[in-house]
Amino acid sequence: MDFSIPGELGEIRAAVRELCEQFPGEYWRALEPDRYPEAFVAAPT
Repeated sequence: MDFSIPGELGEIRAAVRELCEQFPGEYWRALEPDRYPEAFVAAPT
């Protein structure tokens, strides 16, 4: 059984990390309790 991590998973993780770095905790706290995260959803991938 091969338990190695596929290369594309590393690429996906890096892309998600890069996207999330643009939206720190302050962004999310400012949305609470009922605002939609429009900037996050519209962020280019």
